[in-house]
Amino acid sequence: MVSVDKITYKPACVYLKNQTISPVDVLPNIEKLRPRSTQASADLNNDLVADLFLTIETNNHTKYRIYELPITKLTLIREYDPPPGVAIHHLSTFADIDADGELEHILPVCMDPNCSDSRIYVRDDNKWSLLPIQFGNGVRFPLADELPAPFDRIPISIKIADYNLDGFPDMVVVMSKSLSGGNVPIVLLNRGCEAMGNATCSYNRTFIPQTQEKFVLAATNATVAAFFDILENGYPDLLVIQADTNNTFKLTGFQNSIVQDVHFIKVMVLSSFTCTTCPSQKRLPYGNNEPGQSIKMETITIMNGIKDDLIKLAGKCFIQ
Repeated sequence: MVSVDKITYKPACVYLKNQTISPVDVLPNIEKLRPRSTQASADLNNDLVADLFLTIETNNHTKYRIYELPITKLTLIREYDPPPGVAIHHLSTFADIDADGELEHILPVCMDPNCSDSRIYVRDDNKWSLLPIQFGNGVRFPLADELPAPFDRIPISIKIADYNLDGFPDMVVVMSKSLSGGNVPIVLLNRGCEAMGNATCSYNRTFIPQTQEKFVLAATNATVAAFFDILENGYPDLLVIQADTNNTFKLTGFQNSIVQDVHFIKVMVLSSFTCTTCPSQKRLPYGNNEPGQSIKMETITIMNGIKDDLIKLAGKCFIQ
């Protein structure tokens, strides 16, 4: 889902198989897609089938819409507004942060133009809740002019993975530390808010910034950070893109330091397109991981007779 131009931002669909772009005329009441925002395929109505998430502008106001696919017969599921009083909207992310089997809408925002009041909201049960995160003095989301090109044109995004392998997704995001200067990747560990004894819990989970991790101290001038299992051993590692004074970039990997027994299942749902440039005897299906697919897992543990049900839902986001 993209825009056909930079003036009207009317939605269009890109068909990758024949490399064509076709305007979408079946989306009613959409003035334009919101520039530099999230358009995504993810299961947002819990039927294990990918839906279409759009960030639009209507009457000069930002709105979020969820449509049921297919693209040729879209059905509007719901529409809602962002949290009130937001000055800067960053990219949306979807994750099951409370491990209840349903995806939540995660939205990092700035409440003022200089981002001194940086927040992360979660939408669950059809309402917004402020995640009670204590970022610390002088820690905020970086402004666009504080990032080198081309990253100055890309809003801040949160990446998700279970970094400490406790069954709850954690976050990593690039943030600015005003006291020490520069932008660094900060991992936010998922914790139960009530278990922390926090009297101001507005949601049942919170996130604890890990400001003393080795990659925070080493990865200065960071532009993008993401989780990735580099060694394919079940441990999410960290990849960071850093810029130097000449605005040249390097990619650095930081190995996860957690040591414990793990088991994991790696699933890839491919596009199944045939490689037309491959030799005929080796013309095998190939492609990238398909966006929006859902995977349901049931884990049974022998511990106090507890049976744990867990649903992992995969979603992929796109920006303009």
